[in-house]
Amino acid sequence: MCGIGGYVDPRGVLDGRLTLQCISSALMHRGPDGDGSYTDGGFGLAHRRLAIIDLSDTGAQPMEVGPIVVVLNGEIYNYRELREQLRQEGEVFTGTSDTEVLARAYLRWGRECIDRLRGMWAFAIFDSRSRTLLCSRDPFGIKPFYYTWLKGAFLFASEPQALLRAGVASAANLEVVAQYLAFGIVDHGQGCFFDGIIQLGRGETVLIGADATLRPVSRLDVTMQGTVRCTDEDFSLTLQESVRLHLRSDVPVGTCLSGGLDSSTVAAVAASAVRQVGGPRFSAVTASSGVEANDERRYAGLVARECDLAWHVVQPDAGEFVAQIEECLRAQGEPALSPSVYFQYCVMRAARAAGLKVMLDGQGADELLCGYERYVPIWARQVVRECGALRAVRGFLQLGRNSRHGLRGISSLAAYMLSPRLRRYVIARRTAMLRAELRPAVDKVIDHVTEASRDLRAARIADLTTLSLPALLRYEDRNSMAHSIEARVPYVDRAVATCALSYPDTQLLHDGFTKYPLRKLAAQVLPPSIAWRPIKVGFEPPTHVWMGALRERMRSQIENSTLLRRVCQDVPGLDSLPLALQWRFYNVASWQRMFSVQ
Repeated sequence: MCGIGGYVDPRGVLDGRLTLQCISSALMHRGPDGDGSYTDGGFGLAHRRLAIIDLSDTGAQPMEVGPIVVVLNGEIYNYRELREQLRQEGEVFTGTSDTEVLARAYLRWGRECIDRLRGMWAFAIFDSRSRTLLCSRDPFGIKPFYYTWLKGAFLFASEPQALLRAGVASAANLEVVAQYLAFGIVDHGQGCFFDGIIQLGRGETVLIGADATLRPVSRLDVTMQGTVRCTDEDFSLTLQESVRLHLRSDVPVGTCLSGGLDSSTVAAVAASAVRQVGGPRFSAVTASSGVEANDERRYAGLVARECDLAWHVVQPDAGEFVAQIEECLRAQGEPALSPSVYFQYCVMRAARAAGLKVMLDGQGADELLCGYERYVPIWARQVVRECGALRAVRGFLQLGRNSRHGLRGISSLAAYMLSPRLRRYVIARRTAMLRAELRPAVDKVIDHVTEASRDLRAARIADLTTLSLPALLRYEDRNSMAHSIEARVPYVDRAVATCALSYPDTQLLHDGFTKYPLRKLAAQVLPPSIAWRPIKVGFEPPTHVWMGALRERMRSQIENSTLLRRVCQDVPGLDSLPLALQWRFYNVASWQRMFSVQ
């Protein structure tokens, strides 16, 4: 896990040494264990190291292996298996890092080596033979890769802030800002909040020539079903294998534990795997809201006792939130969806204080296995088509009784989700303050959401690729790296995704429960009160209390934001907005001020 950056400068318009220095210094938090740079003519690479696998100097980057130079951010979890294959084909290794495995895999198999990788990555490989830069991002986009052009030179970095530090103009992408205010979407497509800065697509590999032109090479697709229908046992075995791979590390590993089904299952499987190899007591960190209605501390405590975890609890209060939220938002680099981003920020800080350097987390299970309540109406409509109305009504009633919002709440959600006309009406009222020229950007998202609601598979794929998971992965990356922690997400794995997408859609919600195959595994490793707990609370802080304490700062920044006045025909008063929109307006105003956004 690291920070990477670099350039391709065909006309020599950049000060290469200074550019790499600026990028590297902006990414110091991502890699406090070492830094390095490499230049060759118009090519330059920078690296900040967070040493996780092979702590010796043989794991340092940029890594030169024969005619190529590699900078890698992330982990190749199947690096041991790939190294053995490469040894059998004649490759000789000097160290034990996954970066060297990637380099030698490229030398042996060329670009096709990417198809063999299982992990999270953003990397660049400079090939001195062809004078090209091969750039690739993992198929879920777990690891970030931002790029742009400056004065005809191609620049890239792990975070957009590093590109700003290197001289790229700080300007707002007004369409992205409008979509965020309307929907809370923070990672929709390949754009970002900074105009002119682009994200490498999820699973995308591109080639940058010596003339700084970009050519797409390939794209890994995580939305493919397997050829065989996935069973409960298949899913259980695949997820357990993924957790074991994600435990590979030469430094201490722990886990984030909310007390919910997803993180609790990861904690139980990981703790068991560590015990089986005689490892130390496994650690977990929990954030407690202190508010009974949404505090899952008692469930997390039950898991900690059942799995004999070394358990650490953090409970940030409103004063800490007010004092530190802008520090957290600065680390994000772009506006965030909700105050829960600070909750996770505190978990990662506590993990670092506990001596942990790698943290597992439960992101991705809800998107893969239909864990959100918004899937219930889509499920019911699909069951009507496939199995008849009687089964759909019976299942809908069961799910409604197990819902946090009850049957009435689920019914209201169904009316909204299944009626494009009602959805457009509600969103039109919510976004009436936006300028007319930005409404098409909002309509584009409405069309996407409508198309994604046609069946469960379409809804899950949309959430995995655009509407939900990308934002959660961005939060995970920035919050963890702000404290020099490597975050790993075992559910967000190619094999797990293939298995989950090959499971019968309508069986994912079964007997009144969501995420049925995961619950079957959880029942083997956790108490029934966790495995079959019906009500999903989510990772929620005491939002009303925290935002109440922040109100005057929010009001002042919103009133002074020229960006909000550019996006809105009339900036509404803070008190007229629901809490979610108050937060978004404050985030846009705060982001503009922090990064001097034009």
